[in-house]
Amino acid sequence: MTARFFCKEGGVSLRIALSLSQVGEFGLVLLSLAFSFDLLPNETGNILLTAAVLSMSLAPFMIKFNGKIAKFIHKDSYSNNHQGIENTIIEESKYLSDHVILCGFGRVGQTVERFLHKANHPFVVLDMDIKRVHEAHDAGESVYYGDAAKQSILMAAEINKAKVMIITFSDFHATLKIIKTTRLINKDIPILVRTLDDSHLNELFEAGATEVIPDTFESSIMLASHLLLMIGQPPSRVLRQTRQIRQDRYKILENFYPGEDDNPMEQHQVMKGVIHSVLVEGSMYAIGHRLEDLDLENYNVKVEAIKRGHVRGESPSGETRIRDDDHIVLSGLIEDIERAEKYLITG
Repeated sequence: MTARFFCKEGGVSLRIALSLSQVGEFGLVLLSLAFSFDLLPNETGNILLTAAVLSMSLAPFMIKFNGKIAKFIHKDSYSNNHQGIENTIIEESKYLSDHVILCGFGRVGQTVERFLHKANHPFVVLDMDIKRVHEAHDAGESVYYGDAAKQSILMAAEINKAKVMIITFSDFHATLKIIKTTRLINKDIPILVRTLDDSHLNELFEAGATEVIPDTFESSIMLASHLLLMIGQPPSRVLRQTRQIRQDRYKILENFYPGEDDNPMEQHQVMKGVIHSVLVEGSMYAIGHRLEDLDLENYNVKVEAIKRGHVRGESPSGETRIRDDDHIVLSGLIEDIERAEKYLITG
């Protein structure tokens, strides 16, 4: 009723009502006090208690499906609202071609938008933050409220005439939905995706992303690039190195030495590879064998280097024979390295 009083649409009002309708723990406390002081007849109290327990049991379902319930009951409200949103985007985008569709207008999205402004390149921004959209649109920006995971919104933004799509927020599941929806409509448009790290790179590429830019890798590359320039490296060489890293999809940056602060139970840590040095000594199986005879590739690990004394040999050849006190530097997933290490020790 409060939502209706503030002129909210029927669908919105119903969603609010469904989300807030369950009885909380404080309600149960009040009921128990009412029973204790005989403020309610037993029959009435039992009915209220049953209703309270039922509302708490149904709460997860009502919260999860409140949108579908409201859409079913208030079809006109939802269809009119969505049609109004789509019409606004259609009207503003109907003359665009070779434009950029920018999904997300947070800090990263706004930074990208400023570069597009400087380049005088046409673009359309889609964002789900209503306050941000109003602020930007009132200021004359081409920013519209809309879910880029919906085909109708993408069609309104002229996805078939766009040159590039870029997704600037870090929500993996939302990003995946947008990519899949886009590929249903336009199989050829390049899709540039921003992520926090590399934990979902393969899934995003398989869904149809053209390029994926992990924040952690790009910040490392920029820091290293500035450092190389400061120590006198030629700009052309620095540019060539960074370009090669990106072309190789950050392979050189995939594996890291684990530390005490790393939590292996976190999904993104489990997915990343690690670098681990195995000391072979005494009567271990690997001593005396050539690298190619050990077939460590069968364990899905890579030999990054062999440290012999104070000398580290990068990318050793298969003819290299393992000696006592050698350190074999392996990279790969934790479980694969553990299996490979056991093999090097016992055979």
